[in-house]
Parts: sequence; C-alpha cells; structure tokens
Amino acid sequence: GINAEYMGDPLGGALVAGMILQTGGTIGWDAVRDLTDGNVDQEMLTTIENLGLDLALKHRIVDIHKIRCRKIGHYHLVDLHITVDHTLLIGPAHQAGSAVKQAVMTALPEVADVFVHLDSSAEGHLMPEIEQAIVSVIGNIQRPELISISHRTHFINRKVLLATSLQLQPACTIHDAQQAADHIRERLSHLVDVFDLSVQL
Repeated sequence: GINAEYMGDPLGGALVAGMILQTGGTIGWDAVRDLTDGNVDQEMLTTIENLGLDLALKHRIVDIHKIRCRKIGHYHLVDLHITVDHTLLIGPAHQAGSAVKQAVMTALPEVADVFVHLDSSAEGHLMPEIEQAIVSVIGNIQRPELISISHRTHFINRKVLLATSLQLQPACTIHDAQQAADHIRERLSHLVDVFDLSVQL
C-alpha cells in the first residue's frame, strides 16, 4: 500500500504553500487597492466635500471636485480641485486653496498632506435662470424699514448658497429689523434650488 508518512510531506507542503499564497494575495490586493484609492472611506470624501461647502461663501469657492485620497501606511494623501470665482485675484485664489488644505488637515488628523489644484469658473454668470429668479423675488420685496437688499449667489456642486445683506432705515428698531430679515428669509426659502441661505443686517 501507499506509505501514509510518505504522502504527508507533500500534502503538508502543499497546504503551507497554499496558506502563503493566500496571505500574499491578500496583502498584494490590499496594496493595489491602497494605490488605486480603492480603500478610501466614503465618509472621508463626504467630509472633505462638506468642508468645501463651509468655506464657499467666505472664499468665493464655486465648486470642489475630483477628490482623491491615497492611503500611504497609516496616513492619507488628498488630491482635489477647487473652482473659484473667475474674478478673484491670484492672492485670494491661493488663500482659498490654503484655507481648504488647512480645514481638511485640521478636521482629519490622518491626512498627511493635501494637494489643491485651482480652477477658474468658466463663465461669469452661472446658472442664469436661478439668478434671475432670485433677483425677481428680491425686487418684489417691499417693506417700510427696508432701503435695499444686496446679495451674492454661489453655485457649488450644483447647489445654491445665497448670502443677502439688508440696508435698513436709520430709525429702524432691532425688532423691526429682525422681522424684515425673517420675512426675506421666508420669501427666498421658497426657491427650491437654494441649498443654504444667510441674511445679514
């Protein structure tokens, strides 16, 4: 008959070889996923996009896109593009990029570095139909304490962020001013395309 001890050596060797191949394959696949951004946490990408939204009004950021994260050991490298208002000067545009980088690295300690590419908005008047609707609503608002309403519209990731500023009569009380702001906020909030709205007195 066949010697069981004789058969045990090659079977044992095959088993060990299989385990080594499986371990090596797992490690290799994880490495490939790391290098091709396959292991990136979707929550991290969402956090980075939201940070861009938070900075949009202050730094006139129009869009944040092409967000890529690459894992290197225990850390991540982030590469992204931001589109800024085409009328921005070079200095403020780079400040916008620096603000995004700082915000990401502060919010996500596991990020070792952020590479920000600056793009300019291709058109000076984005989404004119929405802007026209906003101007129409503002033009129809009339209150005795109100002198004028100025606004700035930002379009980021196909969402509208609207900032308005009110000029009021000098004799206007803070109570009347707050009522005017609430009224304007209520009128503008009916525009379904507005994602975020601020009213400043």
